[in-house]
Amino acid sequence: MTTIIETVYGNKPQEQIEFLTIKCPHKVLQLVAYNGDNGYIKLFTYQDFFNFYCLGNNYNSNDITLNEYNDDETFEDFIKKTFFIK
Repeated sequence: MTTIIETVYGNKPQEQIEFLTIKCPHKVLQLVAYNGDNGYIKLFTYQDFFNFYCLGNNYNSNDITLNEYNDDETFEDFIKKTFFIK
């Protein structure tokens, strides 16, 4: 289950940042979804988002298309494969 904690609109036109909590059995994950209006969403841990957005340092992110992000089932499968199954 994914819950949007907060949505923030950035300094650039169409820039949107969503702070997410994702709950799967026995684990909770907090992520940041960054939409820079290029058709893709960057998913970050909080620390990686801070490195990317605030510090301009090295960061890790996982890109997903906007259509995949907006489709609940596809997004859930992506999260499971990317963050929970290693």
